[in-house]
Amino acid sequence: MRPSDSAVVDRAIQERRTLKMIVPEPAPTAGALSRESVEQILAVSGLAPFHKPAPAGPPEPWRCYALDADACRALRQRALDAGGGGKVPGMLAAADALVVVTWVPEGASAPVPNLTFAPSLRNMELIAAASAMIQNMLVAATARDIASYWSSGGWLATAPGMEALDVPQGELLLGAIFLFPDAAENAMVRPGKQHAARTDMATWARWVEMA
Repeated sequence: MRPSDSAVVDRAIQERRTLKMIVPEPAPTAGALSRESVEQILAVSGLAPFHKPAPAGPPEPWRCYALDADACRALRQRALDAGGGGKVPGMLAAADALVVVTWVPEGASAPVPNLTFAPSLRNMELIAAASAMIQNMLVAATARDIASYWSSGGWLATAPGMEALDVPQGELLLGAIFLFPDAAENAMVRPGKQHAARTDMATWARWVEMA
């Protein structure tokens, strides 16, 4: 990798920010992020490393369910009709796209939010790999000047939410990745809560000296 390439990657990581955008009514979808752009992000994100293959289906430990802006608005209405509250309908009303990322555990599992699955080393490795894929997605979005938010799911993580997305039984939701436009009318924009809490590298990393 050339020095100039590493600088681009470093800058994308440094500039990545959690940004939540909420609007009271659906924003126009004209000019929203194209499916091609989302697929480009997904393709590069899927190069994340994984040590163990998924127990079934494709070897990648993650599964992705992508929605464009129109589908986000339709899902918003589905959530409202089902009594889904919280911030999810407002984010779906603003989003240019949404990618729901699940992982495939080894052994029996229960749907989110119960989050029961075998506490095995293999499952830990599967979660870690799927999380690396999500981080790739956030950085890839930042490199394209697209604001993103990694949500734990809210209503999307309930049985009705998973059914609305047609997620197969046995998969567990790891993150709902909202991709937002630059601006939206009457939008409430909230940055991530933990960014300001970050500490210097010296507080969480150290060299190990061997005698």
